Amino acid sequence: MVVGKRTPPEISLKCHNSRTDPFTYLTNGTPYSSNIIGAIVGEGWCYGSVGNGSYYGTANPQFLLRLAITNLNGTNLNIVTDATWSCSTNGPIRHAAIYDGENYDATREGATTNWSTPSYLPLYFTSAVTAVSVDASNLFSQPNDPIRIAEYRPSVNIWTNTRTEDQQFVTIFDMGQVINGWCTLSILNTNGAYGAGSNIVVRHAEVLQLDANNYGANGPNRTNIYTANLGVPTPQVDTYTLNSNTNQQFQPHFTKGGFFRKHH
Repeated sequence: MVVGKRTPPEISLKCHNSRTDPFTYLTNGTPYSSNIIGAIVGEGWCYGSVGNGSYYGTANPQFLLRLAITNLNGTNLNIVTDATWSCSTNGPIRHAAIYDGENYDATREGATTNWSTPSYLPLYFTSAVTAVSVDASNLFSQPNDPIRIAEYRPSVNIWTNTRTEDQQFVTIFDMGQVINGWCTLSILNTNGAYGAGSNIVVRHAEVLQLDANNYGANGPNRTNIYTANLGVPTPQVDTYTLNSNTNQQFQPHFTKGGFFRKHH
């Protein structure tokens, strides 16, 4: 984030454990007397768990930045990440992994409101960061086109059911085909029907459970989702914790799913 604006607009899902493909982003100068740079760093793919306690890369997300400034008078200035930066580890994103989904606690949003603007008072960004040396031989220009949202797809079918293992009432959304992406929740919490701290859980799956007549995903009966084929203990589960606002929206930051159906 540069002065409250997301830069670059692409989606970063890096998947190398021995090389880094940094973004290069060009922008014109901003008409502000004070500017600030901030970044949200999460485990996601490169640093996330891949099941069974294993990690693809390391378990410590890192952020590397060099801001090259060309002043109006032609002089140059570089601002880089180093030990003078500070961070917060107590924001609303509580957990994120490429296979396990994301936990987001909206009651923590107050600590980071306007966090990437000069007016923000850094009451919560007080943790020191550790600077490490960069191996320049592992830095490569990004070889692929940037990842961007290609399409917004609504569900083609919706039904309700009761989950067998805990008798939880669920709503199942059928997307009509296997897709790769994530879901956005738009929540209207009228008159505080669900109090702050209540959870909405979204699970993703590629197939349905067999019903009593052994009909599965293409059968005539509407069953619950089946996730054992995904091979991880808590596959593709996003948890959103409500705050007290009437209108709320959530979409994960550091995870994605391959799914045919989803339920919450």
